[in-house]
Amino acid sequence: MQCLATSMLLMKSISQIISPPSGPHWVGNGFRVYPIFNNLAFTSAVSPFLMFDYAAPKHFEATNERRGVGEHPHRGFETVSIAFQGSVQHHDNQGNTGIIGPGDVQWMTAGKGIIHQEYLAPDFLKKGGTVEFGIQSFTYGYIPTFFLIHFFI
Repeated sequence: MQCLATSMLLMKSISQIISPPSGPHWVGNGFRVYPIFNNLAFTSAVSPFLMFDYAAPKHFEATNERRGVGEHPHRGFETVSIAFQGSVQHHDNQGNTGIIGPGDVQWMTAGKGIIHQEYLAPDFLKKGGTVEFGIQSFTYGYIPTFFLIHFFI
């Protein structure tokens, strides 16, 4: 209890207030995201995070068109994705695949040489519907589990 009591007494100061995102941008053709850290993404000001993106609710009509992000590298960082609405399918060059949907949390650790792609799940796109994902965090290296659990709860 000594450690907990001591840490509760430490005062932190606010170094900067981040302006709200000016608007969303598209990541591939399936994810319309708001960059929560705005122009501070990928800077030491938000370390250990690289960026936070929020994919606000976006409706997609039923289609057979593949919508998402094609192959891209994931190297030396971790991602945490929380699905609120819709479903996304992930694939990588190691043969790993999976679908996350409403209420799911996906935690990926990427070492060297991982090529990854993510798309709105085919079954979801056949029916159409609303996608909402947030918050997707990207962190350098490996972040201790207790930090993310504490941060997101």
